[in-house]
Amino acid sequence: ITKRAKAWKQANGGEFRYPFLTFMGSVRLNQHDEVSEFLKQLQQLEEPPVLIVFDTLSRCIPGTDENLQGPMTLVTDECHRLKLTLGSTVGLIHHTDKSGDRDRGSSVVKNEADYVMRVVKDKPTGIITVSSEKAREGDHFADFYLKLKPVGDSVVVIENDQGPEGTEPTRKD
Repeated sequence: ITKRAKAWKQANGGEFRYPFLTFMGSVRLNQHDEVSEFLKQLQQLEEPPVLIVFDTLSRCIPGTDENLQGPMTLVTDECHRLKLTLGSTVGLIHHTDKSGDRDRGSSVVKNEADYVMRVVKDKPTGIITVSSEKAREGDHFADFYLKLKPVGDSVVVIENDQGPEGTEPTRKD
């Protein structure tokens, strides 16, 4: 993440507009005490984080069978606790199964999410499509497209005007 942050600053000419903090390691989201300790640390910040991202969900639930509803309900309960206590958005990066068609594990994670986005990279073109799959209390957004641009010894994400099949994006800025 350090290389990506450096590349972003180089590509965008400066510092981050908002503080960007990383926690190197993982918080076990199925361990109430561990999430409580993480929550305490976040509450000591001057301002609560706007967004907390767990990358990846499977890394944050070691030894847990993600196919079982019970353990995954504990995980979503802890995410809700972080969201409600801090007023932050909590994002889970989660993978699909080998086919790429379905989310891995129990449907509890998707069912409990307020929003679900799918990010798919077209290998031949390198174009990334971001789609809205679920919007609990808001509107779905139209697909939009991104691409990775080399900067220094890393990459940055940039907008792409077209989808992999040459389609025009339908969203408005």
